[in-house]
Amino acid sequence: MHIVSVSSPSEESLNSGQIAERHCAQWLSKTGFTIVERNWKTRRHEIDIIAQKEGATYFIEVKYRIDGRHGVGFEYITESKQTRMARAAEYYMARNQIQGPCILAAASLSGQPPVVDEFTDEITID
Repeated sequence: MHIVSVSSPSEESLNSGQIAERHCAQWLSKTGFTIVERNWKTRRHEIDIIAQKEGATYFIEVKYRIDGRHGVGFEYITESKQTRMARAAEYYMARNQIQGPCILAAASLSGQPPVVDEFTDEITID
């Protein structure tokens, strides 16, 4: 496992989702998280941000809306998405031999520049 820097290319070269993820990673770092991975992907799995805090590994979905006309970001995290997040988290933990708590989380951002409106670490899979 490696720790990544939250600095990245200039915002002019990024799309709005990437910009939101960058701002979210910066916010997470300021609130005590250590960013481990950003945009982690395999052929079957994808996680926006993987971070650690107080011995737990967080798998964070980032949702961005410029404004509220199309709802808030959390509305777009479906049961299916939550199940995919859980599978990705399990795979990542096993592949990297990580012990300890595994927490599914989400951040909802809005505005320009993006600002974290809500953060939840209470995503559960039934």
